[in-house]
Amino acid sequence: MPYREIREPAGQVAKGTVIVLHSGGWKASGAWAAKAMRPIARRFRRWGYRTANSDYAPGPAGLTDVLALYDELRAQRPDDRVCVYGESAGGHWALLLAALRPDVNCVIALAAPVDLVDPALGGVLDTIIGQVFGAARSSYSPLSIAGWIQAPVLLAYGLDDAVVPVEQGQRMHAALAGSKLVLMAPGATAWVHGTSSTRALRRLNARERSWLDGS
Repeated sequence: MPYREIREPAGQVAKGTVIVLHSGGWKASGAWAAKAMRPIARRFRRWGYRTANSDYAPGPAGLTDVLALYDELRAQRPDDRVCVYGESAGGHWALLLAALRPDVNCVIALAAPVDLVDPALGGVLDTIIGQVFGAARSSYSPLSIAGWIQAPVLLAYGLDDAVVPVEQGQRMHAALAGSKLVLMAPGATAWVHGTSSTRALRRLNARERSWLDGS
């Protein structure tokens, strides 16, 4: 079983559950990868949510782990509001999870690759996609099954991201009715594959909180 940390918010009944999925190019795996997301999980718990901060297997098998975690959490609390937060590869898995499990309540995907067959992609991301998914890359492209996603989706992409271009988010936003696209202005704070200004980060966090609350 992949390493996971499931925690309740302190001093209150959880408003719901947030699954937290790390980045790492679909190759990073191990307790350390999940532990790197602890500050994110703590923030969600401060907002009143139970968190499931989890690792997943490298490669395509990661989707099996993410689906199994969601099914387990949903079975434990069938009436819970369950949202999924992921960064980069974790955001990619979050979107595929929402496509395959229509009762996911919301998704927050940061700098997520969504069009794995884009001929203009190129660069390091295209190389990694080829290494990880090979000829099956089209089967793991969230954009191709965007119509399956029923959950509200909050997308965020960095304007200075040299790995996942903003155009990926723009295409997914266009394909998802009711989605929200946030473009992060560069600044002094490290953010996924690039940077963010303090103001942009604060605005994103506020949007994340309202997204989780369903407002």
